[in-house]
Amino acid sequence: MEQQIAELLRQNQELIRALQIRDHSSSHKVTVQFEKFDEENENFDSLIERFETYLDVQNVPIANRAKGSNIALKGRVENEIDRLEREGIMEKVESSEWATPIIHSNSKNEGYS
Repeated sequence: MEQQIAELLRQNQELIRALQIRDHSSSHKVTVQFEKFDEENENFDSLIERFETYLDVQNVPIANRAKGSNIALKGRVENEIDRLEREGIMEKVESSEWATPIIHSNSKNEGYS
């Protein structure tokens, strides 16, 4: 079970980093949920076990240089950023010690991933 928790945390490093920036804190409580299925009866009613752990992370600011983007997609990228701001997923700031470039890619359903 510990290996599953470690693997899930590895897979969600980007989300954890986003939570760190949003909460402005160096220690975060993360709740990890695993679903267990009754494999013998193939019953997919799930039982959820909760695991709580604390992540102690040194918040050393990281600033990555911006990369050039496709000018043809500029409007679509700006619209997506506006949508993320409206939904409270992103927040506009004047300056920050933390920075990462926006990398866009179209998915099959013409959205962004």
